[in-house]
Amino acid sequence: MKGLELPGLHEEMKLVKQYINEFLTQDLKNSKVEEIAGTVLAASGKGYRPRLLLLTARMGEGYPRCRERLCKMGALIEMVHTASLIHDDIVDDSPLRRGCATVQSRFGKDMAVYAGDLILGRVMHTLFRDGMWELGFYLGADH
Repeated sequence: MKGLELPGLHEEMKLVKQYINEFLTQDLKNSKVEEIAGTVLAASGKGYRPRLLLLTARMGEGYPRCRERLCKMGALIEMVHTASLIHDDIVDDSPLRRGCATVQSRFGKDMAVYAGDLILGRVMHTLFRDGMWELGFYLGADH
């Protein structure tokens, strides 16, 4: 993505994608949900939201120290966005998103609702498990 690349940003975005994969697919073994998760991962977008988070964080004094947690937060932000798109496609009854079949058109509306809700649940679980809801994390406090 030209214009938004700074030293280290490409590696951080790879880490964001790795975290999305980890958070989304943990404990899914040979199930329909795993197939849906694979579909969601394959249709990932350009990552504007995590990229913007990482670029903005570079202005803070705690940036280098919080880099890994910021990559995790970028993954969670992208996951919330993905869940909202899945739910939006249900409401709009959209058969396609970015030229690909939507989760609801491929797996049905019920499974799409469950998939979007699962993603949001994984986000909340990770936020609380990793203590990422603490405001000090964002303000450069030591962790």
